[in-house]
Amino acid sequence: MQLAIEAYQKAVDINPLYWYNHNSLAIALATTGDNDKALASFRKVTELSPDWAPGYNNIGAVYFQMGKWKEAVAAYQQSISRDKNADAYMNLGLAYYYLGLYSESADTLEKARQIEPNRDDIAADLGDAYRQLGKRDQATANYDAAIRLALKAFQVNSRNARNLGGLALYYAKKGDLGKAQEFIARARAIDAKDNVLIYNEALIQALAGKSADALKSLKEAFQKGYPPEVAHSEPELTALRSAPEFERLMAEFSRKAK
Repeated sequence: MQLAIEAYQKAVDINPLYWYNHNSLAIALATTGDNDKALASFRKVTELSPDWAPGYNNIGAVYFQMGKWKEAVAAYQQSISRDKNADAYMNLGLAYYYLGLYSESADTLEKARQIEPNRDDIAADLGDAYRQLGKRDQATANYDAAIRLALKAFQVNSRNARNLGGLALYYAKKGDLGKAQEFIARARAIDAKDNVLIYNEALIQALAGKSADALKSLKEAFQKGYPPEVAHSEPELTALRSAPEFERLMAEFSRKAK
């Protein structure tokens, strides 16, 4: 990745007024976790191409990784002001969710779903918001929709690990822990190193009341680069936050992320 960063930096140096070069550099920097430099490059993109909505989504994504939810909200709102796109609405809804603003989260995710009704991730996120609001029927309806859409994708490609991991989490949140364990095992057998899948496994174990297993998976996810700031704000991990091991993991990996 360092060679790619050097190549993108050279392209930026040759043509500093071409926003695409800055965007490529920023993506590479964000991939390595160099968030401050990634933000600077993404901001340059929005300076050079102020009407390009994805530029603000990218800024929001970096803030999201840093757990800076209010800053992420502002960036996603900037994206929506340029183009009412589903990605920005979904990410804005998630930022509200991690801020504990569940009504705002649900309202925003409903807008995302209106734009792209066939996305399982949006349906599942909407289910999360309704579950936190205590609206179980609406939550279940959205989890059912997410499962239905993910199963349709599974029929097309049964080896898509991310799809399997999402399906596992949807089942867990609906309360079917048996199917959740089955699908997360299949996902991890396909890709054992994906930090999103490992984090999903931690959430599933937490929902199953298996605290020790959840903490073990959480540590592995952090070791593979999953941002601890997300776990710190994750409602599904509330029961773990009083555990000394959770506090130790957060302290250790939050320092490493800085």
